[in-house]
Amino acid sequence: MSIPSLPAAVRFNPNDTQMLYYLKDKILGRLQLPAGVPDGYFSDNINPYSYDPVELPKGEDFNDYSEAFYFTNKPENRNVKDGFWRASTSPEKIFDNGQMLGFKEEFHFFWSLQSETVNTCWIMHEFSVIPAIFSEDERKANGNRIESYIACRIQYKPSVYMSEEELEELMADD
Repeated sequence: MSIPSLPAAVRFNPNDTQMLYYLKDKILGRLQLPAGVPDGYFSDNINPYSYDPVELPKGEDFNDYSEAFYFTNKPENRNVKDGFWRASTSPEKIFDNGQMLGFKEEFHFFWSLQSETVNTCWIMHEFSVIPAIFSEDERKANGNRIESYIACRIQYKPSVYMSEEELEELMADD
């Protein structure tokens, strides 16, 4: 599965509030992304919890400081083939004009290499909406999907952690 690239001069960098509105609209079946953002850029055909982040389909123009976006069901656990996503913050409440919309939670990816756990530069933000932002009819029509469907933003943020090259060397030594 491939994710389309953004056209030249188009930037898609939604804030936390916008992410929750996109999620709400996706649940209601009326998602409209901004002009210039191609269909499929915010993927709902890829479960990011089925991949190690380096193998995750992210689009051809993904690079350091880029973001990849996914809609998916909330996972029971966040273990993947060669590692796991660990919560690094408590869920943060997100508000718009005083009304609570939902939550954002941050996760960091760790490689599980033999007996060693290695932190990486991969970060995921999970966004979930609360039922109160839906009308009664919308809640009835969408049921459990409101609380089980999430939006994810995945980023690779180089920092003081091990670089991908260092990780590849470590994995090659095994």
